[in-house]
Amino acid sequence: MLYDISQLEFLFADDPAFLKEVIGQFIEDVSAAEADINTAYNSGNFGQEKYHLHRIKSPVNNFGVIGAAAIVEALEDMADTLGASTEHASLLQQLHVELTAVIIELKENHSL
Repeated sequence: MLYDISQLEFLFADDPAFLKEVIGQFIEDVSAAEADINTAYNSGNFGQEKYHLHRIKSPVNNFGVIGAAAIVEALEDMADTLGASTEHASLLQQLHVELTAVIIELKENHSL
């Protein structure tokens, strides 16, 4: 699995409908933030990019998306130091691939 929500499943064991709502909100928030990250990068606004990366840091960690969490950390550092670069663009693409796969898996596994 690309994610680990066992702690959330434990917390919301009594209310699977609420867990489903939390998962849906995660998908919505992360998708919106990813769009904002790309817009900021493409416009050269790396301060905004870092802000939107920081927005998804906690949700990604709470959902146990280890691969994406590491990419977010690296991108936050790059936003401060490198600006636009091939490496930066490559990591953004990796983040997109990782988050897309997680979202697909969450939707499939939780009937969303």
